[in-house]
Amino acid sequence: MNHANQGRVRVPFPLLNQAAEELIRNLIEIYDDPMTRYCKATWIAWRVQYLAAPLSIQVELSPIVLTWIFTHRQLPSELIQILFDALNWQQLQRGSEEEQGMFDALIAWRQRPEWINPETLCQLPEHMHRAIFHYYLSLALALSDKQPKAITQVLEQHTVLPEYFHSTIAPKVLQCFYAIAFTNKTIMLPFTLAAVNEPYNAFTADEWHYVAWACSQLGQEKMLFSVIDKLIDLDAFDIAAFHLSQWCAYRSPELSIATAYTYHLVSPQMPAYWEMQFTLLEKKHDVEDARYQQLLTVLRDYETNYFTSNKTLTGSSPFDQFFNAYWKINFGNLAQAKSAISDIDCSAQCDRAWQLTLKLFSRYQLFNHPDHALPESIKSLLGEYGKDSWLNTPPISNEVVASIPSHQWLAIYRRHPLLSDSWFNALCKQGIINKDILDDEPYNALHRKLGISRINNPSFRITSPINDTQFPGCFKWLENYYRCLLRTTITDEFHSPLPAFLNNSPVAVVASHYKENTPSTTPDLSSFEPFSSQFVIQDLFERTAEDLAHQYDFDSLLTAYQQHVHPANQQVYLAAIYIRSQSKHERFTGILSWHLLNLTSHKSTLSQAFIIEKAKQLANRTDDQPLKIKDEDYVYSLVATSRDRIPCPSTLDLHAPHHADNELNYCASYLISLLYHDIDPNGTRLENLAVFTKEFVPEQKHMETLIGLLLARVESKLDCHLQDTILKEKNANAHRSISHNRRLLTRLVFVPLIITLIISLSTLGFMENPDLAPYSHYLGLLGVAEIGYWIWLCKRLELAIIKPSNRKLLYCLSIPLFVILLYTQSDIPTWILMSIYYQTAKNLTPINTKRGWDSKTYQQGNTNLKNLLKNYL
Repeated sequence: MNHANQGRVRVPFPLLNQAAEELIRNLIEIYDDPMTRYCKATWIAWRVQYLAAPLSIQVELSPIVLTWIFTHRQLPSELIQILFDALNWQQLQRGSEEEQGMFDALIAWRQRPEWINPETLCQLPEHMHRAIFHYYLSLALALSDKQPKAITQVLEQHTVLPEYFHSTIAPKVLQCFYAIAFTNKTIMLPFTLAAVNEPYNAFTADEWHYVAWACSQLGQEKMLFSVIDKLIDLDAFDIAAFHLSQWCAYRSPELSIATAYTYHLVSPQMPAYWEMQFTLLEKKHDVEDARYQQLLTVLRDYETNYFTSNKTLTGSSPFDQFFNAYWKINFGNLAQAKSAISDIDCSAQCDRAWQLTLKLFSRYQLFNHPDHALPESIKSLLGEYGKDSWLNTPPISNEVVASIPSHQWLAIYRRHPLLSDSWFNALCKQGIINKDILDDEPYNALHRKLGISRINNPSFRITSPINDTQFPGCFKWLENYYRCLLRTTITDEFHSPLPAFLNNSPVAVVASHYKENTPSTTPDLSSFEPFSSQFVIQDLFERTAEDLAHQYDFDSLLTAYQQHVHPANQQVYLAAIYIRSQSKHERFTGILSWHLLNLTSHKSTLSQAFIIEKAKQLANRTDDQPLKIKDEDYVYSLVATSRDRIPCPSTLDLHAPHHADNELNYCASYLISLLYHDIDPNGTRLENLAVFTKEFVPEQKHMETLIGLLLARVESKLDCHLQDTILKEKNANAHRSISHNRRLLTRLVFVPLIITLIISLSTLGFMENPDLAPYSHYLGLLGVAEIGYWIWLCKRLELAIIKPSNRKLLYCLSIPLFVILLYTQSDIPTWILMSIYYQTAKNLTPINTKRGWDSKTYQQGNTNLKNLLKNYL
């Protein structure tokens, strides 16, 4: 442009009015001057001059400026916005087709995305302006239209551009690289350097995200950490945590799991996401630290707690600080959670990555502290938790309970499981705490176990373990006492002194138990008996049984059971047998051991809770389909603690199996029935017990011992019944319960032999002395008498035989022989009958059957059931 001609600018348009010419000349001068070309204030000043001109000049000048504008497409959209309304270009929308096209172009011009601050180009020539605007405008349009191919084409094209790496445009360019996952370090590095040095509030969180991505792609750790620090200051915790976790994934296991958890905390991910993080999965097998494993379970969406307190969480390393704060915030009380944030030292002398991790974790927790939404009155009361004064916390009204949402009350209870009785009952009354809600809580959480136990025992008092007294340190004693429910190793919790007036209290008994019992000693639970109603004591009983079940086999447990005298110690070994049977999938052993334990519970109530709980578990396995007596698994449904729900032996007799497939289970049902019901005066089906005297394989010797213990109980009941029967009948001078005498029956078998000899000798006499022939008809009478005797003897034997099948067999063998003997008068049937009846009489049982007692057993007044059953077989 030639400015030498009187300093005036040549106007390229023929104008009719000097004022209009002056306005257009000023517009061109603004554009020609690099210092005012993109100065927004200068363009606004020109617009003021234009609007001050007469309307005729404005109408004349508007189309001329429009034509000039379209020859300078590099003008920024904000300048077009300044001119659009003032020059009344809206009227183009109602004009010709060409004018409508120009109107649409102006609208698109006003709305096009522009990354460049025009004022930063003031020092460059116009042709450079055009090149820069064209290049970045192409990128901006391709990015806004979501055209990855267009972005790739612009970035990969060979072009010569002046160096323009201004910080305002850097995030946008890096976003293009991010959008197509394209990395060109030569181009990316200058833009990244330009952006990194900006303050944290220079860009938005999303823009810093692209800068952080570029830093990681370039491998610039120092630059990346600087960007992450800015993201934290910008409160963009999710983006900062993402880049920090990605960068530290291949660092130490402690740092990688800490950054991964922090990212999951601020931006929860699906478990499948973490399953794809192979570095975490590879390290989990190499890291034995329980803290690492606990954080890993959180990533898998399974909240757990391997630590019952933070006493073991000591140390000053960055990971120690991180995990200690994590535990207090998630599992500690409100005071602990609040102190955990302030205790984090982000300026510690440690790796820069750890500093950022601790800073990010503490800043996020500061914004999400659990007590933010709580009333001050509740905060002040909860601040006393952990102190002895907490036991004197005043009750809360229903209005206070209603003022806080249920989920917040539940969160309070999670952190403060030792709620006072009044608080806990108030929450239960409002339905905030109940069994269904607690069942959904983590299984090994203290608040869950303690809450369910308190609900099951409505009259329970939280201070009853210390006899409802208070003393210095009483809260800590209670806390340690209830922490026994978590079944973790107790180290020094009970080593502090206890007042002498509490020597006979539940806490004293539990403390003594942990001090005196070690894994190598035999547990002695006799001191637990007076406090069997305490659910901590009950849980300790079950835990001891579980430990014994894992340490010893069945034979050792049965031996220990027989050696101990105190009922509490006997019961813990029976419970251990039951637990071991469940782990070894021996259902038959389990059901028998449970019944033996249930039968001894009247001597000690220590095992009552265990019996009831296991009865529910056993019942749940058969509740799906009601079982009938003839079913094979019917014995496993006999788990009722009341004998009224156990069928009596006479009921089972009506459903005796007709085949041997279900013999053992049916006989076990019969044995269980005998254990719970009185002996039937009409007798006992001994064949239902004889099956247990069979030889067991070596692997089942424990089952033989267990059945022997149960049979001994049955024998004791039989002896008691026999004694009662003898006493009653002797007083009544009656012997109606005597059904047979084995010794007499075995001798009566030989009576037909005498008859046979008489008949034989008489026959020889008649043959030698014919004078006796008239008396020969007496021989026939003797033969009939012999047959009658055999029939009488057969009936007597049949009355003493137990098995119906044996009675049928006796008749099947006897009747044909009777017929043969009647018609042949031969001695052979007699000898056969003698041998059959002798063996039958010899094997008769002296036990009370459905027909009565053996006379000898009746006179002695006692039985030896095991030997009798063996003889029976």
